[in-house]
This record gives sequence, structure tokens and C-alpha cells, in this order.
Amino acid sequence: MKKIIVVVFCMLIVAGCGSVETVSNQIEVEEQEEKTLLNEKSLDIDLKTSEFNKEENSLHIEYETALPEGTIVEIILNSGHPDSWGEKYDVLDEYVERLSYKEVETTVTGGLISYTFDDAHFNSLPLPSSMIYTLIRIPVTKAKNSFIQDEISTEEDFNEKFPASTTFWFSTAVDGVGYDFRFDDSFEVNEAHEIEEVYAYYAKEKILYKELEKNPFKFNETPTSFTGQVLQIQEEEGVNELGRSTTNTFLRLQIDGRPDEILYVTSQRWGGMEGIYDGDTITVYGELTGSNTYESVVGHQITLPSMDAVIYHK
Repeated sequence: MKKIIVVVFCMLIVAGCGSVETVSNQIEVEEQEEKTLLNEKSLDIDLKTSEFNKEENSLHIEYETALPEGTIVEIILNSGHPDSWGEKYDVLDEYVERLSYKEVETTVTGGLISYTFDDAHFNSLPLPSSMIYTLIRIPVTKAKNSFIQDEISTEEDFNEKFPASTTFWFSTAVDGVGYDFRFDDSFEVNEAHEIEEVYAYYAKEKILYKELEKNPFKFNETPTSFTGQVLQIQEEEGVNELGRSTTNTFLRLQIDGRPDEILYVTSQRWGGMEGIYDGDTITVYGELTGSNTYESVVGHQITLPSMDAVIYHK
């Protein structure tokens, strides 16, 4: 009888030890799962919503994502017109450069990356119907998304973690601090402002030349338009604020054939003001810039009201 009791007791001890080991293993697995916040589907991302509010000149976008809640995301948005849209949109090439490309920051909430680009973001310029291009970045530094750095510290780690990723790619930060994952996307916005509405934005403010000549800086940055004859046009190569190569154009425009009403017009665009020559009658749309002083061929200093042309046509 004593032998039986001893055997049973030993069996209970072994069973108990096995149970403790199982619980211990389970706890370790759970702890590992808690530490690992990223999996092979974390970088899955799809555009869910893109809604343009024409009255407010704002664009709301939402992307569905499997990134962890609270992940910090940076977005850069710009617009353009592919060649397939036709030549009529070529006049907006310089205009869309004026729309702000400021980086914005948001966080993943409820499985969504969402942001509303408002009128101020577009510098109060009407967003034209166009192709919208987005660059989505997941920054990884000690200050932003440090939990990712705990799992991925090199590009090799990234490729091992996401071997099948066809959306995001790994990019080392330019300043050498941390790195980021990047994702490019594009989609059409067809319900935004038409070209005619962009023209109307600049043409709504009619300013008499005499008033402009009297106090040009009073109207500084005012959007407007003028029609006149090109008296002289010059061009030189340059670089714009975004670091892109451009052609700087300078011309004097005689307003509506009146010899005493001359406007000094500047324009900065790739390729210059193509197809415009001395003697052409053109309409320019843009913002007033105060006045400009230049030296005439006979050495006289001449000051004229000035304007930065964003759009032009014959």
C-alpha cells in the first residue's frame, strides 16, 4: 500500500511540474507577442476615402492601415496633370507649384491614417481638378515611433520583417538621424476647381493702373490679371524655392495698348514662357509684387509696377 501511495505522489509532482512549465511557456509567448507590435501585414495600406469640399477648398483623405494604434505618420501631398489629361492643363504647371507642399503629421487612429488639407494648406489657392500624389512616411527615431526601432534597426531587419512588401520601402534619413518607411500613392480628384475657376480667382480683382502706379505696394500680393502687348522679353536660367531648375522670364507689358501704362512682369517656370515673343498680345494671371527698377538701354533708372505671372496665354 505504501508503494502505491509513493508512486501516485510522484506522478502528481511530475504532472504539477509539467503544468507549471506549460504556463511558463505560455507567458513567455504572450510577452513576446506584446513586444512584437509589427507583423507581415503591418504595412498593408489602401486608400479608403478622398473627398474634396469645393466650398471650403479642402481635401480629406483616409487610408486603411494595419499599423499599430498611435503610430506617427507624415504626409506630403502635391498635384499635377499627366500628359494623358491633355494640353489644356499645361497652363497650370507653374500654378500647382504654388500650392503648399508642407509636410503634415498625424497618427494612426482606429486603423486609419487620415488628414484634412484645408484652404490654408493650399495657400488659399483653388485646388484644381488634378492627379493627387501622396508621399506617406513612417519616421523612426528616438522621439518618433521608437517602438519600431526596438524591432527594426537596419534595412536588413526591414527586408527580413517584410520580405513581400510592395508598398513601403526603407529610407535612411538625410540628416543621419533614424530612418523611415515610405509609400507613394496617387489618385484623381475630378470634382475640384476647373481651369476657368482658377482664371476667375485671379481676374476677380480689377485694379486701375493709375492706382497701382500711385502706390504699388498697397496692392502687394493681390491676385489679379492684365492683358497687353509684350514690348520686350528676356530669359535666364535659375533655380526655384524647391531647388528645381527653372527659366526666369522678365518682360514689359503695355496694358491694353496704352503707351503710358507699362507693367514689369516676371515669371519662373521650367522652359520659360514658351511661345511668347516681342509684339505678342497676352493675358497674364498672378500676384502683384510692388515695383521693380531696371536700367534702360540709355542708362536711365526706370521704376514700374510689377507682377509675378503664374499663368499666361495668348
